[in-house]
Amino acid sequence: MRVLVTGGTKGIGLKIVEQFLKHENCEIHFTGRDQESGNQIVKKDSRLKFHCIDTSQREAIDKLYQDIGAVDVLVLNAGICKDTLFLRMKDEDFDAVLKTNLYSPFWITKAFLPDMLKKQSGSIVYLSSVSARGNAGQANYAASKAGLEGMAKSLALEVGKRNVRVNVVRPGFTDTQMTAALPENLKTEILKHIPLARMAQPEEIAQVVFSLAIELSYVNGQVVTVDGGLTLH
Repeated sequence: MRVLVTGGTKGIGLKIVEQFLKHENCEIHFTGRDQESGNQIVKKDSRLKFHCIDTSQREAIDKLYQDIGAVDVLVLNAGICKDTLFLRMKDEDFDAVLKTNLYSPFWITKAFLPDMLKKQSGSIVYLSSVSARGNAGQANYAASKAGLEGMAKSLALEVGKRNVRVNVVRPGFTDTQMTAALPENLKTEILKHIPLARMAQPEEIAQVVFSLAIELSYVNGQVVTVDGGLTLH
């Protein structure tokens, strides 16, 4: 089984890569922008293949497909945020977030999907966020993730008859480098709204991604929220 994980050098993406490594028949390709981090990760196992690219660049996607070829599983995890209030948001910040978080998954899916359709077998998992529901200061990020979820559902309707499944994992407040940079008072306030009263660990998100990608063969077109109950409010 051949797998491609974008944004696989840190945080949730790295844990997804490690989760697939537990499956002995997997060859895992992963992308990132940090060559040194990628080089260190591939030392863990000969089945790991690192591709240092910026997935927001269309031409880089074409080369990525040429280098890898057909895969059985796509996990589109790479993402960025450039948070600020709406009226302060610059056009370039809006564009940058949509390019990485929405256009990139669109381009990568277009590149790798035809092989899945020919084989009549494949699984695609997109990483969204609870911010897709809307969040102050994240108009660009929320728009990109809401768009991603809509794209995934539309694609699931198109390709299901060819035995290609498309699903979305929507993480909540997760313990990553991004959340580590938040002020402690803000973290405390967010935790008050989570019934489980803690952040998710990246490996908990990775377990859900792996299950959707490989094990849950009749789940299709779904957005699976993993947030400890945050969005119940």
